[in-house]
Amino acid sequence: TYCERRKAVEELEELDSHRPPKAQGKKPLYIGTLADYAELVVQYGYVTMFVAAFPLAPFLAWLNNIFEIHVDSQKILNEHRRAFPMAAQDIGTWYGVLSLISYAAVFTNMGILTFTTDAFSFAYSGDNDADPNVARDRLWTFFVASFIILGFKIIIDVVIPDYPEEAAVRVARQKYIIDKYIFGP
Repeated sequence: TYCERRKAVEELEELDSHRPPKAQGKKPLYIGTLADYAELVVQYGYVTMFVAAFPLAPFLAWLNNIFEIHVDSQKILNEHRRAFPMAAQDIGTWYGVLSLISYAAVFTNMGILTFTTDAFSFAYSGDNDADPNVARDRLWTFFVASFIILGFKIIIDVVIPDYPEEAAVRVARQKYIIDKYIFGP
């Protein structure tokens, strides 16, 4: 009868409306994370290298990142096709870039503090900036303080592992289980 056919059509329409692959197939492809990483790395560079000039920058970057999480989730979930999942061990080349920026930040921040402020004026032997002794003392202060901070940074990088020991044990256990039960004896 008509009522039964109408009910069957409504059930099919309801079922079809819950099929995301059909709707996702019409959306543009998600290109990848390169642009997202590049945006974050540029922000990290500005924040770390010029924090001495603008101490409010980390807070503003944090607010921007909260907003960016919502914008990117909207972009990835609703405006693009579902991305094909690909495994990655880490963030790849970006780790080296971030590490280089953090080392450069030591020198830029120390340069800002040494050459544009009187933060280390106790170490200068002259009275004004025109005195050649002050310029020499500023340069020595810059190098000594930079390398002291750089030394602390290297010590911290060596002493603190990249991930906790408990995580290393779990990864080793997981690798053992995969090798034993999936790949055989």
